[in-house]
Amino acid sequence: MRGIWTALIFFVFFTSSAAAQAKIYVSDFRATQVDSQTLQLYSNWARSAVITMYHKQFDISSPDELITLCKSGKINCLKWNSFSPVEKGKSLGVDYVLTGNFLLHNEKLTLFVEIYDIRQQKMVISQSRTIARTKQRVSQSIEDMVRLALDPLLPPGQRQKLILSLMEKEFLNALLFDFQQQRWANRGQINDHYKKACQGGIALACNHKSWLQDGKASFALAIKAMQTECDNGDAFACLVMGWSQSQRIANGRPLTAAQGAPDSSAAERHFTQACKRGLQRGCTELARLFLVTRNSQKSVKEAYQLASSACNIGGEGRSCVTLAWMYEN
Repeated sequence: MRGIWTALIFFVFFTSSAAAQAKIYVSDFRATQVDSQTLQLYSNWARSAVITMYHKQFDISSPDELITLCKSGKINCLKWNSFSPVEKGKSLGVDYVLTGNFLLHNEKLTLFVEIYDIRQQKMVISQSRTIARTKQRVSQSIEDMVRLALDPLLPPGQRQKLILSLMEKEFLNALLFDFQQQRWANRGQINDHYKKACQGGIALACNHKSWLQDGKASFALAIKAMQTECDNGDAFACLVMGWSQSQRIANGRPLTAAQGAPDSSAAERHFTQACKRGLQRGCTELARLFLVTRNSQKSVKEAYQLASSACNIGGEGRSCVTLAWMYEN
């Protein structure tokens, strides 16, 4: 059975080190022995991976762009699915086409991702991987495959920045799970995030056992481990310091005032440091703190500006939720 990946039709533009701007078209993916509903789910994950990882390196245009070209008669969309990747690229006037295939065999899923150079009229990058058909493995592998395919097209400087940002994302995910700021994850999953971040050059991630007590993250130990790091400019350490001072969680539950009331002024100071050092989650936490601890029109305006910037520019999902809440209230 073959399905057509219709949800992921869009253009990607990125600025190279040269003056000219290269264009990439992400073509229909195909599937063998994968039902259309599952294919659509996998397609959404792939599109999400491109947007999440490359929103700063690429300008991703609307899926409606191809439809507009079809309606104008510039492209014969009745024959579009029969075009080869190179023919599609020529029709659209792009430099590269990214495409691929999903193949299911004996409950094992093989992913293929390919890049075609339209000027050379040939495939220049091909990646494949066979994995167990579980949600977590498929989602992670799609993200990895997209990165392996697109990274070689980036100038070296952009590539290094992207790798660092991905490792920072791994570390942030580990901290969010470990300190119960995000949905639950088991210890093995949390450790995997720490391991990737550590191997990717995030030094503080390599020291994560220093804030564990009985296999769980402890704010008390984290303060000891991260105070100096925060003072020395580590935004992640300042973020955790802010959490520890604004929440005071023990055994999964907030402490009462008698056990140690939150210190909102110290939390504000540390969230501000994290935000100013470029960590968008720090800006999110600062906005939320303003809404909870302050009661003035000025504070609401400051919270809105922080959340809006973190959501629209930094791509911070929790800030977008905060913005939605502010609009409703």
